Amino acid sequence: MAETANEPRLYRIDEVMHLAGFKTKQTVYNWMRDGIFPRQFKWGQRAVRWPANEVQAVIDARKAGKSNDEVRELVRQLHEKRAAGSAAVGAV
Repeated sequence: MAETANEPRLYRIDEVMHLAGFKTKQTVYNWMRDGIFPRQFKWGQRAVRWPANEVQAVIDARKAGKSNDEVRELVRQLHEKRAAGSAAVGAV
C-alpha cells in the first residue's frame, strides 16, 4: 500500500513481525498486552493493521535504548494522538 498525504502507510502482521524482528505473532500480541507496542485496529471484517509511524516510533525507541516504561509512555501518547485524529475525522 503506497503512502499518500491522506492515507498513511499501514502494516499487516507479517510486515510488523519482519520490521520489529519478532519471530511469532504471539510476541506482537504479548507486547501489545504489556503496553509496549501499539494496538492494531480493524481494517475489514477479518483484517487488522498497524500505522507505520507508530510501529517505527517504537522500533526507534527500542534502538535508542529506551526502557519499557519509556516505551509504554510513548505508546500511550501514540494511542492518544490516534484517537484524537479519529475524533477529528468523525467530526468532519
